Amino acid sequence: MEAITETTAPEAAALELTEQAIIGAMFIDARSIPEILAAITAEDFQHDKYRRLFEAARDLFTSGATVDPVTIVNRAGGDLMDLAFTCMNNTPTAANVGAYCAELHQGAALRHLQTAALSVATAPTLAAALDQMDAAAGVAATAKHLAGRKPAFAPYDVGEYLAAGRFETDIAYFKKYSQRKTGFANIDSYLTLYPGLAALGGSASLGKTTFAVNLADNLAAAGETVLYFAMEQEPVELITKSLARRLYLKDPFSHINNIDIKNGASSAALEDVKREYAATVADRFVIVRCNFTTTAEDIQAYVEGYISRTGRRPVVFVDYLQLVAPPAGFRGDIRLATDHIVKTFKAMQVSNELLVILISNFNRASYTSPVSYEAFKETGMIEFTCDYVWGLQLSALEDDEFYTAAGRQNGKETTVKAKKDALYEAAKKDPKEVEFVSLKSRNGRQAYKCFFKYFMSHDHFSPDLDSPHDRESLPAGFRNLAPGENDAAPFDELPLE
Repeated sequence: MEAITETTAPEAAALELTEQAIIGAMFIDARSIPEILAAITAEDFQHDKYRRLFEAARDLFTSGATVDPVTIVNRAGGDLMDLAFTCMNNTPTAANVGAYCAELHQGAALRHLQTAALSVATAPTLAAALDQMDAAAGVAATAKHLAGRKPAFAPYDVGEYLAAGRFETDIAYFKKYSQRKTGFANIDSYLTLYPGLAALGGSASLGKTTFAVNLADNLAAAGETVLYFAMEQEPVELITKSLARRLYLKDPFSHINNIDIKNGASSAALEDVKREYAATVADRFVIVRCNFTTTAEDIQAYVEGYISRTGRRPVVFVDYLQLVAPPAGFRGDIRLATDHIVKTFKAMQVSNELLVILISNFNRASYTSPVSYEAFKETGMIEFTCDYVWGLQLSALEDDEFYTAAGRQNGKETTVKAKKDALYEAAKKDPKEVEFVSLKSRNGRQAYKCFFKYFMSHDHFSPDLDSPHDRESLPAGFRNLAPGENDAAPFDELPLE
């Protein structure tokens, strides 16, 4: 099928001048390059010759190399030298580059929309046309967003802002979400889920997906719509988690667990749970199966298409971050790719007023250490861009067993092997004792810890309000004391606060 790639002659001439001005700005003022790279991609260019110069400048900049007309042309190809001089001569200033980028981006959105419309109009069968319409819906939503997107800078005159009543309008926006909670009593005493970008990290096999499904289930049961993008697990695996958990909550003595359900076990109670799940949650809990080529831009198009079709603003889960692919043609190392993906999700979150939760794996070096920003893989963008940063870890990391007697005196930790052995024993427990750690929250208390029992066979996280690892809940005189350093009664005999 022939895509629409060419415009009418007047439009093409204007578009070429825009592309020329953007490249000229990169040549005459390298300080404009970060703003340009944040606003457009190579795919926004219609003309290949300007696209090649853009890609050369982008690659040099992201690799930390010198960026000037000579290095750009050498990388792009010597045949573009005359074009480079034309771009520089026709661009007297880089001051208007933001407007040029917006114009180019919107032109690209129009071409994509025209191509999508053509694919529907020329589809050979009704079924093919319907498939093309589904794909076009996401393109249309993205194009609509681009056409009405806000400028890169929006200065506020504080006096005018207050006098015009916009402060009250913005406060009403937060009040709208003041009752949105996680459904976990211990976390909800600290946290309200305002719109924002969240990262939930943890080491492998600690239950990140199960915790996320628990949270999604709670939100859907409370009336929220959830879009859950599954990058790794099949939808049946996630649905089984929800059913096993609900069956356990309905009957804690049930002998049917998640493995039994996968193996075809059935009971009257399970059938009741399935009917209840379908009637109360299923229409608001949408699982989207992805593959290893799914990009953040694909997810953004789907989300915006869903909003356009349904009028609902969902809570979005992406499970998980490290499996999201960079866009086609992206050049850069894994850190730059992850930074790009996180920024794309943040832009999607802001422009659509969403709560977006990214599931992230921790790097291996952090498996035996308490949750920290360093544990999040490959990127500092999570620390700076996310509104919420959470981590899951085994509660055993709070234990004094991680310090030898001599080590406590010297302030040094035990050997890595000893820590791994202790964590291995902790991981064998059922229920597993897990700690939820908040590192960052823009709205509410920033740093806090909540403890859970993780019933793995039933895919259920239950708040553990009497966790022996919770030092903060002990009377002040007994906090953070190592075993043998006082004559107090054992933990379970201490009076409650």
